[in-house]
This record gives sequence, C-alpha cells and structure tokens, in this order.
Amino acid sequence: VFDVFVELIDLHLLCNNIKNAKKCYETMSKLDIFYQKQSLYITYLNYKIYSHDIDDKIKRYVDDFIPFFEKSSKIELLIRSRLELSKIYEDCNDLDASLREMKRVLQIVEEYMLGGI
Repeated sequence: VFDVFVELIDLHLLCNNIKNAKKCYETMSKLDIFYQKQSLYITYLNYKIYSHDIDDKIKRYVDDFIPFFEKSSKIELLIRSRLELSKIYEDCNDLDASLREMKRVLQIVEEYMLGGI
C-alpha cells in the first residue's frame, strides 16, 4: 500500500497537481504503520511537495535520499531522485553539477540494462 501512495504522489507531481499530491501525502503521513517503517520516504516526498531552502534540499538529496535509494536497490527512485537533483542544480544555474548528475543517471541506466545493478 505504501508503494502505491508513493507512486500516486509522484504521478500527481509529474502532472503538476500539487494540491492532490499534498492530500495523498497528508493521508499517508497520518498512517502510523507506514510512517514508522518508511520515514525517509515520507521525508523525500515532503521535500518534493513543499518548499525548502535550496541548500538544505540539495544536502538532503546528496546525504540522505540518494544513498538510501542506492543501498535499498530502489533503482527507479534512485534514478528519479538523481534527475530531480539535476533539475535543482539546473534551476540554480549550476550547470556543471546538473550535467554530472545526468551523466550519473546514464551510468546507472547502462549498469541496470547490463544487469550490473
């Protein structure tokens, strides 16, 4: 059920439907069983939905979200989070960092396609 909420929220965000994404997030975050088991996922979605200081947002992606998704073998979320980080860098006009993230995404996809991940 938790994964369904995560995908639903992501779909709403991709469609730029922030209002419905927030509703799903608020519903999901009230479910204690999910919150205890998946607190980093909830934090990740919180950072996607709500505004945060850009430096703090980058730090959370680099220090928490990306390493967690790498260790948990959540390839789709790893790729998605790296793409999001690339976009954050692009929006901040840090094009070198954005390009590095895009190259890393391509490397992950290539490894995955070759069965290395």
